[in-house]
Amino acid sequence: MTTASASVTLTTVWINLASSPSNYQSFPLMSGLEVDTNQPGEVRTYAGGRLRLVTTAGVARTATLTLPECSRDQINWLQTYVGQTVLVRDDRGRKIWGTFLQPKVNENQYAQTGDVTVVINEITYTEAV
Repeated sequence: MTTASASVTLTTVWINLASSPSNYQSFPLMSGLEVDTNQPGEVRTYAGGRLRLVTTAGVARTATLTLPECSRDQINWLQTYVGQTVLVRDDRGRKIWGTFLQPKVNENQYAQTGDVTVVINEITYTEAV
């Protein structure tokens, strides 16, 4: 008796508009998702030369999405909702509530597609009603 195994690689990211969750775009060709977590703070020198870490509340997270071969409709959707609160979900179950500024679009010559980079800046958001 032989057993077969399968492997599935999912590479999709979904972006839902927070004010209307049924308004979303999916990007099945996502080629990169880089999540960067920065704890704001600094190291200060005190009397006697002692160094202390001083942090501020909260941890800022950004997610950089690399989205190749986006359709004109996908690009227009992103440009329409610049500055709006969105929910970004990926195929690994991660969720980030945030907003994004102008996406960077590199138009593909001879095609109606573009390679897009979007930086999502996490914001504080509650799903409670």
